[in-house]
Amino acid sequence: MTKAKDNADLSSEYIKKISARLRFAISRLGYTQAEVIKKCGENGYKLSRPMLSKMLNEKSPSGFTIANVSNIAESLHLDLNQLLSSGDKEIIDLPVSNGETIISSSESNLFKNYIGDYNLLMYRTISDESGPITGTLSLMKEKGNPHLVAKIRISVDRNYIKGSKITKEYQGTVRLSQKMRALYITCSNEKIGEDVFIILPYIVLEYEKLYSRIGLALVSCAGVNRVPTAQRILITKKPITKEQEKYIYGQLLMNRADIRISLEQFKKFSQDSDVPDSFKKIFINGDELKGAITTTYYHINESAIRNAEMSLSDRMKSVSLLRLYSDAPKYTKVSSKTNELLYKLLKELNPETEPLQPAEE
Repeated sequence: MTKAKDNADLSSEYIKKISARLRFAISRLGYTQAEVIKKCGENGYKLSRPMLSKMLNEKSPSGFTIANVSNIAESLHLDLNQLLSSGDKEIIDLPVSNGETIISSSESNLFKNYIGDYNLLMYRTISDESGPITGTLSLMKEKGNPHLVAKIRISVDRNYIKGSKITKEYQGTVRLSQKMRALYITCSNEKIGEDVFIILPYIVLEYEKLYSRIGLALVSCAGVNRVPTAQRILITKKPITKEQEKYIYGQLLMNRADIRISLEQFKKFSQDSDVPDSFKKIFINGDELKGAITTTYYHINESAIRNAEMSLSDRMKSVSLLRLYSDAPKYTKVSSKTNELLYKLLKELNPETEPLQPAEE
């Protein structure tokens, strides 16, 4: 009797391991139970909703057969040997591609900790206007819409009219590429005929809601010349306070790992009371930035060449070759370290509780 009970307990524990691996895989792949059943059907295997629910029951899973497990594994492109392993490991390898390269369903588990309201911050796109653009980004489910919806609302001061603000609203969809590890947000304002494209790096969040992300936005710049413009954009759960602005604005510049700073700007930096004393002790010695390479740079405005007494061909050749040999970056990246460090800084600097601040009318 005891031996039979021990065998039954062993079988029960083994089934729980398989069930846990299935739950892990289905959750990480972003599938609902209905989507798993659909994929099994597309693979020629009929699986009922009650049966799958029994198999995925966390406390007392049941209904397991070799046919069930093998067919689900084949339909989801999972390693059957890993799924049926007698080891204690619940995490199994996931397929690089599961046949669904882009996920947009609002019911996907991969979106569950991204849904919510965020503060939005980015630079203005007119060179003679200072200050940031603020607003909100909402990622939400919408009744009757199978896709995850994005809504952007931004408030902009019009500097040429004192005290005047305008509010612009955009709406669109969110798509996730697991392979690219990116969220693609496309929103439109039909009234003014403008689209906004945003790419945010994606990470799987199992136990906490998204707090902050910094990514890239592609927009048409403001002003008379509506030229394509790429810029960094920050979304965060809590609004940025005045005390935090200088730290955040530096990360919104199109910078790179090699930080270039003029001597004049370095002097201002070294006199800034907010620069940590520990940094000054290690890296600053009078007017010297220790650890930096001293290089001479020429700064020439393109207009000086355009207005020179040269043929149009020579002017264009000169500008093009100067740009070829310049120190201008070929691209700007938002590295994982940028997101990691900014996230930690925001968590440390932000107050415990502050409501989301909507864009002003």
